Amino acid sequence: MADGRAGYGSLAQERPPVNAHDAIVEEFGHLPLGDRLALLEEYHDQRARASLRTQQYPCVNGVLESAAKPRPYEHTQPRHQPPGVEGRAGQRTLVALSVLIGSLSFALFSTYPIFESLRDAIGWSSLQVVLLNASPLLFASVFTLPAANFTQTSTLWEMMMISCTCLMVGTWVSACAVTGSPLEYMLLGQWFLGIAIAVMVPAPAKYAVYWCPKNGRRVTSDVWDKSVLVGMSLPFLVVPAVCGGDGHGKHLGSFLLSRAVFGTAVAAVVVGLKSSVERNAIEEEDEVEFYRASHTQSFWAAALEAARNRDLAALLLPMALTLSVALSFFMLLPFVLSLPPSGLTPLGAGLYLWALAPAGLVGIACVRAKVTFDLDSSRDYKAASLACVAACAGWLAIFAFLLERTSPLQLTMVACLFAASAGASLRVTQQAVLDLAYPVQETTSSAVASAAVLHAGGLVPLASILLTHPFVLDYATDASSPTGVVLSLTGIFWMLLLGAAFA
Repeated sequence: MADGRAGYGSLAQERPPVNAHDAIVEEFGHLPLGDRLALLEEYHDQRARASLRTQQYPCVNGVLESAAKPRPYEHTQPRHQPPGVEGRAGQRTLVALSVLIGSLSFALFSTYPIFESLRDAIGWSSLQVVLLNASPLLFASVFTLPAANFTQTSTLWEMMMISCTCLMVGTWVSACAVTGSPLEYMLLGQWFLGIAIAVMVPAPAKYAVYWCPKNGRRVTSDVWDKSVLVGMSLPFLVVPAVCGGDGHGKHLGSFLLSRAVFGTAVAAVVVGLKSSVERNAIEEEDEVEFYRASHTQSFWAAALEAARNRDLAALLLPMALTLSVALSFFMLLPFVLSLPPSGLTPLGAGLYLWALAPAGLVGIACVRAKVTFDLDSSRDYKAASLACVAACAGWLAIFAFLLERTSPLQLTMVACLFAASAGASLRVTQQAVLDLAYPVQETTSSAVASAAVLHAGGLVPLASILLTHPFVLDYATDASSPTGVVLSLTGIFWMLLLGAAFA
C-alpha cells in the first residue's frame, strides 16, 4: 500500500507527511509487539528522536524495519508473538467488542419503540419520554473526554469490563422503576448507560492500533457499523412484544426486568470471553506499555489540538447536525406512525421499522462503492458529505409529503431510504474525522468527535419535541392531527438544520 493512510485523506486532497512515530504505530503491524514496543521506546529517547524525526515516509519504513530485526528481547514469550486479528486472543477480543457495542446500541434504542406505551402506562408527557431517550447521549457527551483520558493506558478488556458493569447496573437501576418513582429510577439507569457508552468510545480505535494496525480501520469500522445497526433494529421487533404490543404498556415492568436480565447476560458473556483468552500478566503489561509509548503528548493537549483543527470542525459540525436530525427522526418515528391515518400499534410499527438498520448498512455499502464515492480509497470527503446531507433532506421532505397520502409500507420504504443516507453520513464522518485530525492519535480524535456528535444527538431531540405543536392550527393536539409531528414546526426545524449543514 503506497499510502499508509489510504482512504483517509483530507478535504484539501493533501496529506501531511508521516513521521517516524506514526510509521511505527501504523505501518509495522506485521512486526512482533516486542519490536514495535522497543522502537517506540527508542523513539522517545532523545538521541533516537534527533536522528529519526527528520526521516519522512516512506524512507522511515526501511530504516526502522532494518533497525528492528537484530533487536534482542528480555521476554521471548509473549513479547515475540505479534498481536493480530487472526490470533485467538484477537478474535475473542473482537467478538467481545462487537457483542458489547451491539448490546449498548440495543439498550440505547430499547425505549424508542415504546414511545406511546410510556406515555399511556405512566402518564408521561412527550418531553419526559424524549428526555429519557436523550439523556444517555447527553451524559455520554459530557463524560466521553474524561473517560478517554482515564482509560488512555487501560487495556481493552479493562475498558470492556467497566462498560459492561455500567450496562448491567444501569439496567437493574431502571428496573427499580417497578417499585415507584419511575422517572427518577429510569433516568438514573440511563445515566449509567451513558457512562458505558462513553467508556467504549475509544475502544474500536484502540483495537485497530494494537491488534491489527495494517487493516485495523476497515475491520473495526465494519464491526462497529454492523454491531450498532443490528442492535438498533432488534428493539423494534423485541421490545413492543415484551410490553404487550398494543401501546398501553401493560407489561412495562416485565420489559424493565427483562432488560436487566439482558444486561446481566451481556456482562456474563464478556466475562466468559475474557476467561477464554489465555493472556498472562506480561502480555497485559506490554499492552499498557504500548499504549503509553504510542502517545507523544498528553491527552488534553491532543484533544485541544483536534478541537482547533479547522478542517475537522468544518466537516464535523454539519455531519453532527445531520446525524442528530436522523436520530431525532428515528426516535419520533414510532410516535408518528401511531397517529392517524396510520394508527399503528408499537408492535405494528416495529414490524416495519426494523428494516431501518439494514437500510443503513446498504447506505454504507453504497458510499464505499467504486461506482459512487469509493470512500475507502478516495481522498475527497466534501462531495460525499454534501451528497449525504442533501439526500437526508430530500427523503425527509418526501416522507413529510407522503405521510397522510400513502400506506405504512410505502412510508417505511421512504424512511429506509432516509436511513440509508444517514448510514452513509455516519461512515463518511467515521473516516473523515480520523484523517482530518491527523497527527492526533485516533483514540483521542474519535473521543473528541464522538463527544460533539453525542452532544448534538442529545440536544436536537429535546428541541424537536418542544416544537411538536401542529403547523396546521385547526387541530388542537398532536393526537388529533393526521399530519402529526413531521409536518409540525419540528419538521421545519429539521429542514433548517439540514440546510445549515449543507451550507
